Amino acid sequence: MLLAEIQNYLVAQGVGPAGSTGDYSVTVGYVPAQPDRLISVLETGGLPNEGLSTGTVDRPTFQVRVRGPAWGTLPTGTYTTVRAKIETVRSTLEGVLNKTIGNPPWKYVHIKSMAPPLDLGRDDNDRPNLAMNFWALRSRTS
Repeated sequence: MLLAEIQNYLVAQGVGPAGSTGDYSVTVGYVPAQPDRLISVLETGGLPNEGLSTGTVDRPTFQVRVRGPAWGTLPTGTYTTVRAKIETVRSTLEGVLNKTIGNPPWKYVHIKSMAPPLDLGRDDNDRPNLAMNFWALRSRTS
């Protein structure tokens, strides 16, 4: 499953732990009300598959949202902290080149961001939210 594969990869790379503990938690498929520091991975559809002589290449798309603590609660500012975290997510995911991820394994040819981070504004609890959309090329065959 795409979302779990991305979540597990981010956790394995130290971007954030899965579940609801730690610095930044990583969730899939939803954006819970808590914790404040959150990375959520959401499906956004995808592009048509490509049929190649070696097999089919899927082109799923997904969004990563990063939320931080309430505005002004960190000494250096929460927006800059959230912005730095989403850039870490971006560089981590864009570092995926010809890597096998998941169980059963998929070969991820590449993951690429579709645009720079988008500021979603502050939520009802005054927490900053940023989002980035990504596309992936993943092969059903190794």
